[in-house]
Amino acid sequence: KKIDTISSYFKIPPSILDQLDVVDVLLESDTLLFIDPMLLPESKHSEMKDDADQKYIDTFTKIIKLLSACKIDNDSDIAWRTAKKLFSFSEIGWTCLGYGSSAKGSGFGPQLVNNTMKTAHQIVSMDIDDPDLFMVMSLFEEGIGADRISDMTTNIIFDAL
Repeated sequence: KKIDTISSYFKIPPSILDQLDVVDVLLESDTLLFIDPMLLPESKHSEMKDDADQKYIDTFTKIIKLLSACKIDNDSDIAWRTAKKLFSFSEIGWTCLGYGSSAKGSGFGPQLVNNTMKTAHQIVSMDIDDPDLFMVMSLFEEGIGADRISDMTTNIIFDAL
C-alpha cells in the first residue's frame, strides 16, 4: 500500500507546497522533522513568526509566574496545579512530526511532567524569568529531546498551525 502524503491525499501538486515552504509530510508515519521553538521568530510565515512565537512566550511567562507563586512543589498548591495544566503536552498525531514509526506518539507522561515541573520550579527559585532561558534549562531533563520539545511546542502554538 502506498503511503499518502499531503500532496497526494489532497491532490495538490508538490511544487505548490514547495513554493509555499510547506513540508509534504507522510500522513501515516512520523517525518523526522521537528518544530524548534527557538526558530519561530525566524520563520517566513507570519503565523509562526508573530502569532506562534508570541503564544509560546506568553505560555512560558505564565508558567514562570505561577511557579514563582508556588509555596510547595506538589499538587496541594493551587499555583503548582495551574502551572502543571499548562505544562501537560500530548502528541498531536496529525502533524506527523517526530521519530515514531506511526503518527501516534506519547508526548509528556505524568512522571515526565512531574520531573520537569520540579526542575522548572528550581529554575524559577534561582530568579530566572527569561522564557527562553527558562525553557532551555527546564528541558535539560532526562527523557526530553527534540521529539518532545516539538510535541510541547505544537501544543502551545496549535491555534497558529
